Amino acid sequence: MSRYFFIIILTSLINTELYAQPERFNVKPAPFSSRIYDEFSPVFYKGGIVFCSNQSTNSLVSYVDEQNKLFKIFFVTKKGISGWNFPKILAKEITTDFNDGPVTFNENGNIMYYSRNSFIKNSMRNISDTSNKLGIYSSSDMPGGSGGIDLYYCNRRNNDWDIPVNLEPVINTAKNESFPFAGKFGKLFLASDGRNGFGGKDLYYTQEINGEWIVPVHLDSAINSTADNFCLVTDSTFENGYFSTNRLKTDDIFIFNSAPVEFTNCDTVKENNYCFTFYDEHHQLIDTVQVIYKWDFSDGIIRLGKEVRHCFPGPGKFSVKLSIFDELTGDTLAFQVNYKVELENIEQAYINSYNIGNVGKPISFEGITRDLKGIMITDYFWDFGDGFKTGGTLMNTTFKKKGEYMVKLGLLAEKDSLRVIPKICVMKKIIIN
Repeated sequence: MSRYFFIIILTSLINTELYAQPERFNVKPAPFSSRIYDEFSPVFYKGGIVFCSNQSTNSLVSYVDEQNKLFKIFFVTKKGISGWNFPKILAKEITTDFNDGPVTFNENGNIMYYSRNSFIKNSMRNISDTSNKLGIYSSSDMPGGSGGIDLYYCNRRNNDWDIPVNLEPVINTAKNESFPFAGKFGKLFLASDGRNGFGGKDLYYTQEINGEWIVPVHLDSAINSTADNFCLVTDSTFENGYFSTNRLKTDDIFIFNSAPVEFTNCDTVKENNYCFTFYDEHHQLIDTVQVIYKWDFSDGIIRLGKEVRHCFPGPGKFSVKLSIFDELTGDTLAFQVNYKVELENIEQAYINSYNIGNVGKPISFEGITRDLKGIMITDYFWDFGDGFKTGGTLMNTTFKKKGEYMVKLGLLAEKDSLRVIPKICVMKKIIIN
């Protein structure tokens, strides 16, 4: 039986750069954190830091539990470029005879959520606002969890709260997950002692990619240590922040900063091609016979003609059938021929966006990674002409000048068996009118 055409599907290799992660973060004790008392759970508030501590409040009355002084909520502000003022009680109205805090604030800073307990069972603690005005993350040892303390999400509807939902087993373990912090671009930072860390509680982050939470990613050894490390907060770039640790015996707040991640050898995004020309070159029919060429592409489309062009809707398996009929009698002049066609997307990271935009008008960019086989992406970095900055799968940006811009998407993947982190980078030209 004659063959009518060949379709060759070429899959490109990913340009993957490997690098052993250096000490990306620099850490040091915060000047406002004492070496005698415990300080933990820092959060950003009005240009300063709110945190919990059992340090002296200069009060005539002090309350103590069976082991130490109770924790209160303090506020400290910066003094000059690098100095700090003396910490003070945030508000006497919320200072009680129990352990007050930790706290979190909504995005506008005008609503504070906080926990209060005396280390009793089944309590909600370690609250973090989601930054999207819809709900909060928290940790609890309530019944029905995965083991010890689990992370939960609670949604807010019309000034009321839903029942807390336990996060998926990919996050919670049989031990303890606590101190959530919801960062920008969907990252959720947490502390856990149920994974293969360095010893006690270690810091991790996870995020939803393509609708699923990824396995929590372990932060490097500058932040994590063999001691307990917990309560991390960071700015939107993940270049500056604070965390708590007891590596100096008491619980202390540390400052961290990091150098931006750089990407080289960026590939140009390749467009997937699902369009092909089909023609019959094997049937020599009598010129006086009027015939109909009928092509059925098994995607709901039928085309007529000896030579046709067809675009499949996307990747997948298709069956292409050709039938040749006598136009007058309807008789079949050639048996139906069935070809199996399998189309695959190019294995690459992809920037989905318009190619042309206007000055002052926002453009949406989507980083698509579902065609990267066997690679778990953990971090997204975008460069819109001002250097790589951490971001999410979806980004909006506005260009202020006309011209051609090369938008770049950098990706970090999960460490391999040698603890090497793959780096992937693609770029796409955008014209701004």
